[in-house]
Amino acid sequence: MQGFYNKKGAFFIVQSFLLLFLVTLSLYVTGFDRFFQMPRMTIILYSGVLLISLVSMAGGLLLGLGISLTAMFILGSVLIYGVFVSSVEILSVKEIVIWMIAIIASSLISGIFHRWTTTIIDEHKEMAAKFDGLVTIDEVTGFDNKKRFHLEMEEEFKRSLRTGTPFTLLLIQFKYFQEYERLYGFTEFKHLVKSLSDVLWKQTRISDRKFRVEHDTFGVILFNTGEENLHYVLDKIGEQLKYHKLADGKKEVTITVSFGAASFKREFNDYAELIQHAFQELEEYMQ
Repeated sequence: MQGFYNKKGAFFIVQSFLLLFLVTLSLYVTGFDRFFQMPRMTIILYSGVLLISLVSMAGGLLLGLGISLTAMFILGSVLIYGVFVSSVEILSVKEIVIWMIAIIASSLISGIFHRWTTTIIDEHKEMAAKFDGLVTIDEVTGFDNKKRFHLEMEEEFKRSLRTGTPFTLLLIQFKYFQEYERLYGFTEFKHLVKSLSDVLWKQTRISDRKFRVEHDTFGVILFNTGEENLHYVLDKIGEQLKYHKLADGKKEVTITVSFGAASFKREFNDYAELIQHAFQELEEYMQ
């Protein structure tokens, strides 16, 4: 439903269909025969008021008022023509007043409804954006997201500067991720991501922080781990990630994985430089 309320066009289309449904229902209850037996001018005015309501609901108050003024001008011109040219009284004074009020009221009510609805949709978008900013967990893997990744990297880098405790950033990138999704479908793609995350959960320590840095890239902060111990982790993960069994269990496919890593060094100016070195190694690994 979140995507629906984020799209104003779709929302107003539904509201317009609801209005048409209510009008049709009222006509059905009163009888369609009675409606079509009314004077032609009444039918035209009734349809015009309905059209103004739909336009105001979709386009807003100002557009509705503009069309209402145009409709009143046309109605006045027709009435003047009827009185002074053809000498025929098209509508009585009472009917003229009622229809003019109806024309203005239809644009006002629908326009105000448009404004209220727009306000609700904008508030919903604002709240959704705030909610997305607070959520730091990737729902498929259970890993922290990119925003949390940078916060954790900065904190760990500062801690290592103070205490001299080593840590290593390990990046794992899965090649041809988009091609895999197009080939096997979204369900198998989610199964792949879940399987990959399970491997990282099992082959790294609970204390090691895990992240989904990009759509196809995962990161692990290996605490108290220097460059000399990194190969143990890579051997375990690389062997586990090499082959993947599809969800139906009938087929096994080969997964291409690239690794990049960078360990803490005091020569780095900040945590961003450490991340940059890890991504550079990732690119070299892919080549």
